[in-house]
Amino acid sequence: MEDMRRIEGGGAESERESPGGDGYLREASPSQGLAFSAARKAFSDGRVRFGAGEKRALGPVDEDGRFTNLAPLPSDRCGHTLEIASFEGCTKVVFEARKEFSGPLFKQLDDSLDYLDMFNHIRSEIGRKERT
Repeated sequence: MEDMRRIEGGGAESERESPGGDGYLREASPSQGLAFSAARKAFSDGRVRFGAGEKRALGPVDEDGRFTNLAPLPSDRCGHTLEIASFEGCTKVVFEARKEFSGPLFKQLDDSLDYLDMFNHIRSEIGRKERT
């Protein structure tokens, strides 16, 4: 979070009010009943701890143990989606295939990598499970 860039002309006040600002992300989330089973599994698969201390250090939990506005992103109730499309030719006019992924962010990542593998006609490896 420390390396986030401020919008020119914005100070601490405008950063706090902005949904994209670091101050906003540190504020308590209105959603306090979040679960992190997909994130916990992803971290566990990578042999990385994801306990209370790590949640505080990474930002989804504040010093008082409340979920921050960052918390819904890695939670099981992530409201963001990921869309992937394949186009015919180089014009980006005709879709060959399109898919939208929803749900927990870590599941979206795994599912999208599986989907991309179907269109990867030249074989390469993407380091997918190593989150260190």
